[in-house]
Amino acid sequence: EQKVEIMVSMQTHLRTCLIIDDHPGFVELLERYVDDAAIRITTAENGRKGLEIARQLQPDVIILDVMIPEMDGWQVLQHLQSAPATKTIPIIVCSVFYDPDLALTLGAADVLKKPVRKEDLIVALKNLKII
Repeated sequence: EQKVEIMVSMQTHLRTCLIIDDHPGFVELLERYVDDAAIRITTAENGRKGLEIARQLQPDVIILDVMIPEMDGWQVLQHLQSAPATKTIPIIVCSVFYDPDLALTLGAADVLKKPVRKEDLIVALKNLKII
């Protein structure tokens, strides 16, 4: 008689989140906020790198700052929305420059104002079915 052991992963699909923001302290804060949500965080400190990583990684969600080096967040958002490979990725614009109308018009799924409260981030991620 042979025993077969089957390992069942509790987390069938680890969600990925790309944070495009040039402030390491803010990125660290967001990582702490989602620490218990089993989300893998990847970061890009400028717009060009963010676009490249988004194309390669195909994250489940992108958190995007507006005031970032090389390309501002609005340009990044437009590029992500116009490229077939990235247009279905939900994007949460998260910035001190708070213009929800513009963000939503350009295709953002949600908008959060910095400084971000943990509760607001969790609600946004739950609404997008990320957690």
